[in-house]
Amino acid sequence: MAVVWRVCFLLLLLATVCAFAKSSGGPPNLAGEDYVYTLKGQDGSLCLYASFNLTFTIHYINDSMNITSESFQLPPSKEVSIGGQCSNATRNDTKISTAKLVLNWTNHTDFSTSLNFVKNESSDMWYLSQCNFTFSFNNSKFVNPEEFGKMTYWTNPNATMFNRSFSLSNYFYCKSERTYNFDGACFNNGSSCSSVLLQKAVMYMGNITEDKASRRLCEEDYVLEQEKLVPIIVGAILAFLLLAIFVSYVISYVYRKRKERSIRGYDPVSV
Repeated sequence: MAVVWRVCFLLLLLATVCAFAKSSGGPPNLAGEDYVYTLKGQDGSLCLYASFNLTFTIHYINDSMNITSESFQLPPSKEVSIGGQCSNATRNDTKISTAKLVLNWTNHTDFSTSLNFVKNESSDMWYLSQCNFTFSFNNSKFVNPEEFGKMTYWTNPNATMFNRSFSLSNYFYCKSERTYNFDGACFNNGSSCSSVLLQKAVMYMGNITEDKASRRLCEEDYVLEQEKLVPIIVGAILAFLLLAIFVSYVISYVYRKRKERSIRGYDPVSV
């Protein structure tokens, strides 16, 4: 019996160590190494890390007066020129910290996107506040558009793009996808809206070391993890009950065998 309990303890200890090692690692890269966009401060240190996939869908009217759409995916980091800055300012005795990531597409010179980040000074947390997309209807992917020239679409500036923020020690993590409509870019009473789809996002400010990494899930991922947690707990309880039944059976079997031997007059334990 002592051997059985030792084996169970070692298995439990191994599972705990593996879980801790998995959770204490640095921020993961969901979108892939080619889709990492970073900003550095004036001192040359990292001030913003962003990894994600962005897909822009533009609804437009063609020369036949029909509503159609085209989609454009943000190129990998080697196919964009990265600009922007992280800045601190004071307005009316109030400190304001912002960061702006600008990505100019090298394969389409009229295309660019920017993401604005703002810090909540009271909570010392950052959040993504707005995204824009500049494009040209002169691009060959647009089929006979009614309009021509460059356009810039923005998401709503009064709504944060995530329900979770991040900081110097907390990174934003979202495997789920989120779609945000651009302001003033809808047709058919809002049923056909130009939008940006954000997928596999990981973002944080500054350098996060592996021993200080703390994940902040988006709402969708949080709900999914909670839903997954229920069957895991139920399974663990059932496994514990099965183990308890097995151990009880072994104890009962050994005790019964010893008792039978004792009745026959040759209990090996008493020798």
